[in-house]
Amino acid sequence: MSKRLNMCGARVGTLVTKNAGVRDAALKFAQARLSPPTLGQWAAAVLDQVPASYTREVVAEYRKRRDLVLEGLAQIPGAFARKPEGAFYLMAELPVADAEEFVIWMLKEYRKGNATVLVAPGDGFYATPDRGKNEIRFAYVLETDALRKSMDILRGALEAYPVKVAR
Repeated sequence: MSKRLNMCGARVGTLVTKNAGVRDAALKFAQARLSPPTLGQWAAAVLDQVPASYTREVVAEYRKRRDLVLEGLAQIPGAFARKPEGAFYLMAELPVADAEEFVIWMLKEYRKGNATVLVAPGDGFYATPDRGKNEIRFAYVLETDALRKSMDILRGALEAYPVKVAR
């Protein structure tokens, strides 16, 4: 539902199990939420009324955005990303030793046309220690013009970043 209705993070589901341990664990996770997913429930109730054409248009738009970001990354020496097939974000390797330090530097120190880019350091998305240390999570939720500008800013920031890493 989160992708079909463009409601990032919205989740509605059912769990059926005879396993008491699984049921207890699921209940703890469900109770940890601060509020019930009311909006998600309302959206799920009308999901069958959303025309397939809407979904096709949303998918086409996100593909266009994804491809724009991939093309932008391909123009950055030392950057690499695999092509996601269903997500609205991608994980990109950058030619930096520590993506978190780079992101902080970019937010505090770097401007291009009085603008910068906020991306998430990648290591927080992995359970394995040190995995994603030189990666960022780049969500392509902005419109294409803003994404183009973001890629230009990111490229400029990497060129200006004082901590270089040999590749």
